[in-house]
Amino acid sequence: MRYKGARVKLKLPSLVSNLVDRVRTSLWFVPALAMVGALVLAGISLRVDAATGKKTLSALPGIDRVGVETAQTILSTLVGSLMTVIGVVFSITVVSLTLASSQFGPRLLRNFLRDRVTQLCFAALLGTFLYSLVVFVAIGGQDDQRFVPEISLAAAVLMAVGSVGVVSYFVHHVGAGIQVSSVVASVADELAGTVESLFPEPIGQPSEDRPADRDVIRAALAVPGVATVAAKRGGYLRVVRTELLMDLAAKHDLVIDLLVRPGAFLVAGLPVMRAVGRRGEPAPAAAVDELAGTLITGTERTSVQDLEFPFDQLVEVALRALSPGINDPRTAINCVDRIGEAIARLSGRRFPSDVRCDEDGEPRVLAPIVSFGALLRTGFVRIARAARRAEAREVTAAIGRALRRVATVTEDVGRRRLSAGLARELAGRRE
Repeated sequence: MRYKGARVKLKLPSLVSNLVDRVRTSLWFVPALAMVGALVLAGISLRVDAATGKKTLSALPGIDRVGVETAQTILSTLVGSLMTVIGVVFSITVVSLTLASSQFGPRLLRNFLRDRVTQLCFAALLGTFLYSLVVFVAIGGQDDQRFVPEISLAAAVLMAVGSVGVVSYFVHHVGAGIQVSSVVASVADELAGTVESLFPEPIGQPSEDRPADRDVIRAALAVPGVATVAAKRGGYLRVVRTELLMDLAAKHDLVIDLLVRPGAFLVAGLPVMRAVGRRGEPAPAAAVDELAGTLITGTERTSVQDLEFPFDQLVEVALRALSPGINDPRTAINCVDRIGEAIARLSGRRFPSDVRCDEDGEPRVLAPIVSFGALLRTGFVRIARAARRAEAREVTAAIGRALRRVATVTEDVGRRRLSAGLARELAGRRE
């Protein structure tokens, strides 16, 4: 089997991808947009009501004009009920996050926070609440006249009905999403998306793995006076601003040895890269400071450029399932199957060279990369050890099947040998 698209490029710049990921894992962004939209919609509908006067819904056959007291009663009931429902939904969300943290591990909370149904449910409720509140305040307040915005009132009722449907689906979604199979599938989907869209992560143009290019960079970095770039702040490396890094290297005619890769923990003041002029001249001090700004850190790892992170999430779920307090081999097997699926997909991809070239073909960056063998061991070794301690032979057998599938799928002889060798190694440990 041959996988297409071995050379994948980011659709978004690295910095934008990081911002998109931060927005997707926040519970405030979509509800905030909904609240702004509710204010705009309320302003438009109230202007339409004020402009049309009595030529509104009451002009339709069979519809009586709504009085001020009736409209106020309807809207006050809606506002009070929506506040109650918002509190209930918030409580359900907190309970689901608590259960997920205790059962699957705290690192999987980001998958629950980025859940689109939860975000849309809060958006619908908060937007409807704010819209109804604005319309309620506007009733009877125009030039001391008995003003009833009938169109706005009807829209508030329709939005409330729609919110009921959203809440009903949210309750179903939470019940289904807290199941182990759904959680594992969610992480596996994120892993598949990372493989398809963000791997290999390009830093400039991938070279053809020419040893001469690597020798050029190493020779340039072997001279005295190589500048050391230190991390500006500590934390997990989330994103390398690849476009800016290559632009700076070309602008100042530098070659760069990147010492860390996404997912590594950085300590402020410790070296993260080395830089020198392509002909051995010292790197400008301004360039050194700019190079430090190409690394974006955060309090936690993400899958934006870190392929190992979703693997570690699946491994963590499997290890918890094999712990003495839970002892759930079926969940561990589910994780092993998903990891094997991702490894099989990766086995058909051309991994990038550690040498990166600019648009003119000049070698510029020597970047650490994750190897296929390292991903194999990341995905299976810790689970195999835990299965051995728990005497879960069915989990060990599932690991063997996954590795054999990888060896069958890949056309690369070296990767086939790695998969077969790891299968024999883990089988030997069981014995």
